[in-house]
Amino acid sequence: MAGLLASLDEEPSLHFRARPPGTRDAVLAALREEGVNAEPVLAAPDAVRVTDSSHRVFETRVMKSGRLQVQDVGSQLISEMCRPKGGSLEGFTVADVCAGAGGKTLALADFVGPRGKVLAGDRSRRRLAEARERVRHFSLRQVAFPHPLPLSDADVLLIDAPCSGTGSLAREPDQKWKLTAQEITRYQATQSELLEEVSRQAKPGALIVYATCSVMPEEDEAVVEAFLAKHPDFTLEPVEDVLGAERAALAAQGPYLKALPPKVPGGGFFAARLRRTGAGPG
Repeated sequence: MAGLLASLDEEPSLHFRARPPGTRDAVLAALREEGVNAEPVLAAPDAVRVTDSSHRVFETRVMKSGRLQVQDVGSQLISEMCRPKGGSLEGFTVADVCAGAGGKTLALADFVGPRGKVLAGDRSRRRLAEARERVRHFSLRQVAFPHPLPLSDADVLLIDAPCSGTGSLAREPDQKWKLTAQEITRYQATQSELLEEVSRQAKPGALIVYATCSVMPEEDEAVVEAFLAKHPDFTLEPVEDVLGAERAALAAQGPYLKALPPKVPGGGFFAARLRRTGAGPG
């Protein structure tokens, strides 16, 4: 716990996701050719950390050509949680229920490829407008913004739920002085309601990925366990099925994704994989 608290007090490093998936080595080589020092991050297959103190990376051809996206390592892992066990998301339909400014929307679009679909929505029009602009910038035709989201069409439903943001204290240190027990309780109620709402529309076989950028058990495991106690038609799938044993040792606690510094660099993130029973994609 002391290591976690110390890490959340440090200024976070800048991390990127190599695009398209599986091209990290080529992206690192291209950065070296342009004189930018960078290294792979073990926890996520496409994660890159730039080790230069300058921000020259933003002026590189690699960045300007769309081969890199700024994204925290834990956030990358949440997108990866949407993948089927031992397989690819290519051709799947994914609903990004709380898309926000679209960081995970972009990653999911890369995962599903041109034959798949990402259906993105958010309660904040301002943040969704930013997501639309980012999708246009990367020319991702597989992303749509229907309203309301047709959740029953989705094979995978990502709920990146509103939360206290305690995993992001390094970027927003003022938040630690604003949080109260009552506010955590309010977040927990919102998270539970959102999970209930989405689950009602999930088709048999669909996967729900519930995620937060909180390190508070009240917003993470407690929400999932309360949901499962009321919904025997859902089962909890261990994240090791996707991560494999080596990376699970870094980023999992039991069946859950717990991407916590210092083991996983950057902010703290949580995710759980909830499968609705019945026939459906793996």
